[in-house]
Amino acid sequence: MDLSNFRKPLILIILGAALVVIGLVFKSYKLGWGIMQANNIVMLGGIIEVVAAVLAIVILIKMKK
Repeated sequence: MDLSNFRKPLILIILGAALVVIGLVFKSYKLGWGIMQANNIVMLGGIIEVVAAVLAIVILIKMKK
């Protein structure tokens, strides 16, 4: 199994986790600007992590064939 196949999902997972952490910091300090409210940032980070997980699963399925 070549780890370079999982470069995109890993980058997306790291980006999603960073957004979740930033969103939680915003939430704890009650910060937010316009559309960049804490709940929106956390939700965006979670969605990106789910997309990365689905992408990794698709890559794994393609590798099995």
